[in-house]
Amino acid sequence: MGCSLTTQSGQGTERDGVPVNTLTHSLMMLPKELINTIISYALSPQPPELLNDVRSCVKTTNVIYDYYNKMYPISREDAKEWISNDIYRFLNNDIPTIHGLQELYLSVFRRWYMNTSKDLDTMRTYITRIDDDMFPNDIKVSIGLLTPYERDELIVFLGISTPHDIE
Repeated sequence: MGCSLTTQSGQGTERDGVPVNTLTHSLMMLPKELINTIISYALSPQPPELLNDVRSCVKTTNVIYDYYNKMYPISREDAKEWISNDIYRFLNNDIPTIHGLQELYLSVFRRWYMNTSKDLDTMRTYITRIDDDMFPNDIKVSIGLLTPYERDELIVFLGISTPHDIE
């Protein structure tokens, strides 16, 4: 029995009589060698530190969005703008960025793979551009670059919880 693909009107694509979605259909069109490579990566266990970091990032992002969406229920855009502003306040030790970027801000953004070898002046220019050009993706980037401990500190800084509330 082969892996025949058929299309039945109104039912989409089937493989061996079983309906498949567009992603599955696209994957079936890839060479077997490539599929095997993809599967080997998908089945490889990830380091616990990485998994904890991902969980922390998702949890922090969700908690922050939930909190700010409740604070600004009429406008989600306003909520996003305040989230972005308040994350930058945290990164810059609650000092307006017009007075310069603080060490935490610079060190967090130096973690981004494209910034590891940039000099200080280039970093300042780059961060200023991120502030202006990446909204609202700057929120995800900023939270993603923080360590789990720094994310906990951010939650406390934002007044969402106290240090005792954090798991």
